[in-house]
Amino acid sequence: MGERILYSEGSVIVSDALVRIGSSSYALANIGSVNISRQTTGAAWLGIFFFGALELAVCNYAFSSPKDELVSSGNVYWIIVPVGLLLLSCLVNAIRPRYYLMFRTSSSDQKVFESRDYSDLGSIKYAIEQAIISRSK
Repeated sequence: MGERILYSEGSVIVSDALVRIGSSSYALANIGSVNISRQTTGAAWLGIFFFGALELAVCNYAFSSPKDELVSSGNVYWIIVPVGLLLLSCLVNAIRPRYYLMFRTSSSDQKVFESRDYSDLGSIKYAIEQAIISRSK
C-alpha cells in the first residue's frame, strides 16, 4: 500500500507516513505533538524605542543647530539613513512577527517551518493532526 498524500502546498507535503518540508522529512510516527509558536516581539519594541530616540536626537541636533560642517557636507545623512532603516526593520518585526511550526518529538522541540502568516501554518498543522489521527485508526 503506497503513501496517501493528505496535504501538498509549496514545499510542504503531508502524507499518512511522512511530513516533508523542503529537503527535510519527518516520520509521522515520531511526532508527538504539533504546535504553532509566536516570535517574541519585546526586543523589536525596545529597538523601536532606542532607534526612534536616536533618530530624533540626531535630526534635532542636525537641523536645529546652526549649519556647520557636519550638516552642510551631508555627512549627517550617513547617520540618519542607516538608523532609519534599523528603525523600519524593528517596526516590521514588531507589527508582523514570525510564527513557527514546532514538532515535539521524544528528544526535543524542533522549529520546522516559519511564516509571517499564521493561517499558512494553521492549515499545515491541521493536516498533520489529521494524519496522526488517521494513523491511530
